[in-house]
This record gives sequence, C-alpha cells and structure tokens, in this order.
Amino acid sequence: MSFDIYEPRIHLFAFSNKENFDTSNKFYKTWIWHKCNKIVSTITRQNFNILEQINLDTSNTNLIKYFPANDIYHPHFFDQNNNHIPNHLNPNKNLILQHKNYNSIYAIQDDENYGLGLNLNHPTLANQKVEVSQLRFFNPDNILILGNEEDDKKNFVEQTLLITARIPEEDRDKTDRELKNIANECIRALFQNHTNNQRNRYYNYYRLNNGMKKLFNSPIFEYGSLERNNISLYKNIFVWLFYDEQERDKFYKNYNHFLDLFYYRAKITSELKKIRHQEKLIRQDLKEINDQIDSVNYHIKNNKATHKELSFLKNKLIILPKMAREYGKKVGRIFDLEFRTVIEDNMSFYNDELIDLVHKKVLNEKEFQYLIKFTEKACNKFLDKATATIKYFEYSSTRTDSAIASVRGQIAIEQTELEILRQELEKESQYKQEITILAIGSGIAAGE
Repeated sequence: MSFDIYEPRIHLFAFSNKENFDTSNKFYKTWIWHKCNKIVSTITRQNFNILEQINLDTSNTNLIKYFPANDIYHPHFFDQNNNHIPNHLNPNKNLILQHKNYNSIYAIQDDENYGLGLNLNHPTLANQKVEVSQLRFFNPDNILILGNEEDDKKNFVEQTLLITARIPEEDRDKTDRELKNIANECIRALFQNHTNNQRNRYYNYYRLNNGMKKLFNSPIFEYGSLERNNISLYKNIFVWLFYDEQERDKFYKNYNHFLDLFYYRAKITSELKKIRHQEKLIRQDLKEINDQIDSVNYHIKNNKATHKELSFLKNKLIILPKMAREYGKKVGRIFDLEFRTVIEDNMSFYNDELIDLVHKKVLNEKEFQYLIKFTEKACNKFLDKATATIKYFEYSSTRTDSAIASVRGQIAIEQTELEILRQELEKESQYKQEITILAIGSGIAAGE
C-alpha cells in the first residue's frame, strides 16, 4: 500500500568518544566527523567536509568555528550544494526558518565525547509531497546506522535516528492504526535493502508494545527495544509525523534540548550494552566452570578410586581454581567499570532536562510521562534485573569454592583408600611370599 508524506527529513543524533582508554582496538579522534562527511556527501550527492567548519582544538562546547564561545547550540547551515550559509545572512538567529530552508549540522563536545546533530533533506525529495517508499534514498548501504564495523567499536557511543515528515491534509483524520501503518512503512522504506529479520532489529519490539504517542500534538512512534535479550541490537529510531508547520517549528526551536536528551540516552544505552556484554562473558565462564564441576561429580559417582582417577581429580584441582579466579575478575569488573554510576548520573540529567522543559511549558504532562518512561521504566527494569543477575553470579562463586573444596576432600579420601588398598595388597603379597617360602622349605625337607 502506498502512502504520501510532505518534506521528509532525516535527523541523526550520534556521539563518539574523544579519547581511547583501550589500546586493543583502533581509535580515530575524527571518526564521527568522517562519518558525517560520508553521510552528507552520499545523501546530497555533493562533496562535503565538516572539518573545514569546525575547530577540534577549541575548549568551547560548540565546535563550529565562526560562533562565539557562549553560542553553544548554533548549527552550521548549508544548502543543497553543500555551500555554507554565512552567519551574516542570519543576524537574528532565526533558527526555525534556517532549519526549514537548509540542511544543518550541530557539532558539540564535552570532556569525554563529541556530539553530532544532523538535519538533512534529500535533493530529490525536498519541499514536496512524496511517496513513503522514496525514503530509501536516504539510507543507501545502511549509511545511517553507525557502529556496525569492528573498527568503530572504540569510537562509537550510540545514536538516535529520527524521521520527520508532515502528513497531507487529507490524511489528518486517519486512525491511530492507519498512522501506525504509515510509520511502519517509513521504517520499511528506510531499510528496504535489508532482509525482514534485519528490519525487525530496528522496529519490531516497540511497534508491538509501545504504540502511537503524541509529542507537540503530533503522532510519534518509537522503534527499538531495551529488553535485555535484544539490547545488543538496539538502535533508537523514531518516526514523527507532524500535522502542521507550527508543530514542526516547535521541534526546530527546541532542537538543542533534543540533542541533550538524545546524548543522555546514548550514554545510558552504551553502558547498558556494556553490562549485558559483561554478563554474557561471565555466564559463559560460569557454564564452563559448571561443566567441569559436573564432570568431577560424574567421575566421583561412577568410578572407583584408582591412580588414574586420582590423577584426573588432581588435574581438575589445577584447572578449577584458575577458572574461578578469572570468573571472579569478570564479576568484579562490573563494579570496577562503574557502569551503574554512569547510567544513574545520565538518567538524572535526562530527567532534569525533561522537568526543565515542563517548567518552560515546552512539554505538557502527557508528553513528559511518555519521554520519562525511558528512564523510569525501561532503564530501571534493566538495572533491577542486572542487579539480581550480579548477585546470582556472586552466589555462584561460592558454589565453585565448594566444588574445589569437595575435589580436595575427594582426593584426600581416594588417597587414603588407595593407601589402605596398597597396604592390604602389600600384606597379601607378604603372606603369599611366606606361604611360598614355607612350601619350598617343606619340599626341601621332604627331599632330604
């Protein structure tokens, strides 16, 4: 089924690390800016180099060269030929008008990260009514999804991808289900070159559970799941369908706040993924330890004490403590890396930003409740489960200690049994020798 939308745009909010604290992977300080160049050049079909417009040596929050230090959220605007729109053309800083007429890039930093806010139209789709299927032109070769390549992992923090468009006037009476179908078609079109399974990674879970919400009185749909089993695939994607220009203008007016909100979400999500990754490593270690313990228990139950069996147990007594030490290190690493501290700090920043937007009357109560679910429900649920899992891992280490003690005890028992058996065999051998000597002696005596 075909749907029409007006003036579609892609908004990419992406964040990268400024420093590398792990030398095991390649790290590029300018990674996110090269990704920006590639995205803009591909979508606009014109060469682009953001590094000509930013200063990476500045201590300012805003990296754009030609704005004063206190102007931390003024973007770089450029036209469809990627030509810079000089600041003197915008003396009143009418960001709303500039956002509507041009493409824009926010380039910001803090002590740890770089932040990119990219607002792009497509030269063939700008300022007109188009079929939803044409959104595929925004994402050739999956260019909008960052962090998938191996070399990206130490550079990339996280991202949010937002699709915005206006709904034609004749479609404004559509039901929630019909609007949801339009949003789903936007996702399918954007990832048209993917298999069904790949597309499901980006939208299936929230499509089923979250439904349609309203933000600035316009329908918005969120795709991606913070469920623990799927978090490694999590990509935060929104489709926001504006009813009129005033609602879209309100978004542009508050673009800096969304950049902040998505930054906090990125920091939180990145740490949640690290927790889940560490849990998987620990769980694998625990499985290997349990396999060793099961092997020991099977041998103890089904084998008699022999020198071969004793050698087997002594070997396990060498292996198990080493495995236990590695296991303990990985459990401790969850605490050492301060995952929870980073998450809780950024949850607090996120919630404070939302509260501030309510005080400024940017958000109403329903909109606030929708956006705060990310921290109050999804994140807290994840952290509660992580806490329970870590306690289970800690408890499991005591089982390993008990198993090692049991092996030591079994070795002592089998050594005792083998010693008793040796002594009995020795006595029996001595007895047989004595009988043999007596028999020989009797035979000699009889022969005489």
